[in-house]
Amino acid sequence: MSDTARRPRSAGTAQTLRTVVMVGFGLIYAYYLWQAIGTAVQFPTTVANLYGLRINTSGWVVLVLNILAAPVCYGVALLLGARRSTGMLALLLAAGLCLLSALTLTLVAAPDFINVIGDPIAR
Repeated sequence: MSDTARRPRSAGTAQTLRTVVMVGFGLIYAYYLWQAIGTAVQFPTTVANLYGLRINTSGWVVLVLNILAAPVCYGVALLLGARRSTGMLALLLAAGLCLLSALTLTLVAAPDFINVIGDPIAR
């Protein structure tokens, strides 16, 4: 066998690469979570200040689903990729990000489809 032959990675190197992939994607998923929490905190106040209205129950459901979407997508991608190669794990995490982006866009656009703003605030 020649010196230029490809050597298999050691178990430590493979685990380190796997950890880097999980942490890297985890930071992106954490950004989506942070953005969803910020939306849930700011949106009701903004609606109250601009329009004098408050968020109804369906609006709160949309905001909570937006918060839960990032950890659920990340967890499902990790569970599906637990016994697969690092490359397949990275692909599953990327697919989870695609799903999360679609869900977030759908939830952000939800006020156009459902009435999330309720009754006027009593002053």
